Amino acid sequence: MAYESILRDLQKSNIDGEEFIRVKQQIEEMHPQKEHHSGLKRSLKEYNNERQKLLFEWEDIKKEETQQLELAAAKVNEKLKGRVSIDLTVNGDRKSLFELLRDKVGGRLSESIEILKSRRNFSIPDFVSACKRVPKELTSEFNFPSRQSDCIANVNPAVIM
Repeated sequence: MAYESILRDLQKSNIDGEEFIRVKQQIEEMHPQKEHHSGLKRSLKEYNNERQKLLFEWEDIKKEETQQLELAAAKVNEKLKGRVSIDLTVNGDRKSLFELLRDKVGGRLSESIEILKSRRNFSIPDFVSACKRVPKELTSEFNFPSRQSDCIANVNPAVIM
């Protein structure tokens, strides 16, 4: 009875009652999806925090290994002075980074890639961090040409990840 009364009132206002009810039902159906979406956003934030924590741990381990290699290189250089000289380059193999830049960023990146090749001590997390900030950070921290900095900084965030 109440349902019919509401429909009559809506018709007096030139509102299609059945359409109103359909829209109301659709809204009701969206509430669980909204809660699910909120849960997914929380999970994503938690996973990103965990990822960041693991990346820091990984960087610490790599830093320790690098220090051990530097000490070993120094010992070898001292013991075999004049015969052997070891020069350690941190993160020297950057081919996969250059391929990623060429494939996913595209454009003319030759100067930026040459700059990255020439950097003696290179940190991927530092590079990624600069990529996430404004393009001028890449220009100032890595001496990239501004157009190339713009291309890299504006790439899909999934590529930077």
